[in-house]
This record gives sequence, structure tokens and C-alpha cells, in this order.
Amino acid sequence: MPDPGTGAGPATMPGPGTDTMPTPAPGATTGTAPAPSSGTGTATAPRPGTGATTGTAPAPNPGAAPASPAASAAAPLLLCVATVSPRKGQLRLVDALVEVADLGWRCVLVGGLGQDPGYVARVRERIDAAGLGARIRLAGPRTGPALAATYAQADLLVLASRAETYGMAVTEALARGIPVLATAVGGVPEALGQAPDGTLPGALVPPDDPAALTAALRRWLAGPDERRRCREAARRRRTTLAGWDTTARSLAEVLERLPHEPRRTA
Repeated sequence: MPDPGTGAGPATMPGPGTDTMPTPAPGATTGTAPAPSSGTGTATAPRPGTGATTGTAPAPNPGAAPASPAASAAAPLLLCVATVSPRKGQLRLVDALVEVADLGWRCVLVGGLGQDPGYVARVRERIDAAGLGARIRLAGPRTGPALAATYAQADLLVLASRAETYGMAVTEALARGIPVLATAVGGVPEALGQAPDGTLPGALVPPDDPAALTAALRRWLAGPDERRRCREAARRRRTTLAGWDTTARSLAEVLERLPHEPRRTA
């Protein structure tokens, strides 16, 4: 089962910071109502194995618990929540950030550093070689209030993953009205969804197109209108996220139906 997501109540979010000269990424702060978190944001749900026997009832999407909207006032803070590994693509994200270093931004990479130490070393080396150590921070894993406080400072969630099962970090960001720029892999497009008016609360790019990721970052960072559009769409999408009570009821209904439905081999 995926880790719990976070959810939303009606609220508005101040706009992201203006494009100014960058400042070092701040650490976690307090004063934001803590919300259930996804841990390091990297847990993935198991996939049914080939030949597995499954029921026909659809499984509900993860729910969301109430969370405070994010707010920031300095250079826009980009947040990535995922274990630092080739599968999550942080090196590709850093490469894209190098290409937009002329713009104002800060970036925090939250996630475990122990899965692939060699890859983590390569990410650090790329950051140092580009002279971006003051702007890109590898924060390690964060959970609970510390993770919630980091979300509260963020202006944009950025995921450069090569593969995702659902993308709980996407749901957690949207629960706070934070727009999302992510690769269109696995369940990410479903998690991102649409605002009630059909607009995307962010942007999706192909997973094997680094230029598209760079272009999307530049468009968001350099375009006040694009930032405003994404922020407003994320705020509207926030109101449509299912709460955990709804998800629990849906799951109970699915489990109740399974024994009575014909079973098939996948």
C-alpha cells in the first residue's frame, strides 16, 4: 500500500517569491500545522505479478488529510521529495537547474541518501562543479512536522523520476496548493489530475527529454503569468482531493465486493 498522502481544506496560498537573486535554502521551520507525510516520499505500492489472480473491483486512490497551504517570500523554492537514486532522477534535475542558473531559485532535495551512495556522490559532484552548493541542498530524509514544514515553504514540487507507481509526493504537494512539475510516468498524471475547470495544476514532461524539463522550469521561473496559472490551478485541484474517510469507505466497499465477484487470471 502506498504511504498516506495529505489532503486539503479550503484556503488560499500567497504567490511564490519573485525572481530575485538567490538566497541559501532555508531549513525546516515551525509554526505550520503538521500534516501526515510520506516519510521520504519514496514508498511505492506493489504491482500485481504476472499470472497473479486478481479481482475486478478497482482499488481506490490514496486519500488526503487536512494540510495548511504553502507560502514563501524569497526566491522561489523548488522541492523534490524522493529517495536520491537513478530511478528518481535527481541528477537529471540538477542538470536542468544548471541550465536555468541565470534565474532566481532555491532547491531542496528531500529523501534518503543510503540506497545508492555512488549516485548520491555523483549528484553532489555535479552540484559542486556547477558552483550551486549554496542553492541546491541535499537535506536527507524528513518525516512528520519537519517534512510538513518543508512543504510549507515550497513554491513548486519538481520530480524528474524515470518511474513511479502513484506519486504520493504529488498528492502531498497538491494538498497544500503547491503546483507540480513532473515527468509523465506511472501514476503521476493520475495523481496530478486536473482542476475542476480542466486546467493542469502544473506541468508534465516526457521522462526521456531533459530539454523539455529545462524548458518547463525556465517557463515557470521566468513567467509570472505561468506561475500564477499553476498556483491557481493547484489551489482549485486541492479542493477536489479525497479525504481519508472517503478512501477508507471506498476500500471497504471494494473488499466487501471482492468475495462475490468472479475472479480472473491477470
